[in-house]
Amino acid sequence: MSAVRKPSAIPSEEPVRIGRKPDLSDTASIGSYLEECRKAVKKSVDDVSEETRIRVQYIHAIDRGDFLQLPGEVYTKAYLRSYARYVGADGDHIIQQYNEVIIGLKQDNDSSAKKEHAIPEREASVPKKGVVWGALSVAVLVLLGWIIWQQQQGPARDSLSVAYEQAVTSAEDIYSLVIVAVEDSSVAITEDGETTSHILKAGETILIENASGVEVQPVEGAKLEIYVGETLVPDLTVFEQGENGFQIVPEKVLSAQTSD
Repeated sequence: MSAVRKPSAIPSEEPVRIGRKPDLSDTASIGSYLEECRKAVKKSVDDVSEETRIRVQYIHAIDRGDFLQLPGEVYTKAYLRSYARYVGADGDHIIQQYNEVIIGLKQDNDSSAKKEHAIPEREASVPKKGVVWGALSVAVLVLLGWIIWQQQQGPARDSLSVAYEQAVTSAEDIYSLVIVAVEDSSVAITEDGETTSHILKAGETILIENASGVEVQPVEGAKLEIYVGETLVPDLTVFEQGENGFQIVPEKVLSAQTSD
């Protein structure tokens, strides 16, 4: 490093200005430059400390370029600016150089960290079996969850139709009885003198192959769709009330459909 040009005089009311703007590539260079400026204006470390209120140990740390000993970046910049101003250096230029040094150090650290954690190209390009199986497992679970969610949704008309078609096609008798829950519902069904209570979730169905003589009694609040054969029963009141519920008489529904 070339020698610092010594100023001819030091005005008492203003800081001395060193005429050059050095290219300082690291903290040691910054500290060394400020130390040279201090010595050029014949100021001791104690003089700087007394005038700038910077502790002596911190000034020594700056001179050495050991900025890690300073209390923090905000304080470091303030100390550098005050130190530079007092010894006649360009404080703004010192801060600019300091910022460039710090940015460079951060970039170097980031690059080192990336290299340490870098995955070899071959390894990075070929997924591990565990990762592949894990991804497939997640995809299957998501699909199953979606299917279950669809089944638990409100009874869309098309879903109920599918449920009905699946149930009715399994019965040979066109007078089969199909009960579909529009919402979570309860219904009592009496067949051959035996009454059974059913709790249905939305979309669930009951298939009775022979509807004749069956009695159906929905629990209050139940919302059901009832089919005889392929005909939707508009209202259970079309049937007579039996001992245990509405007695299904397929002919009443079928004849009503024919007359329409």
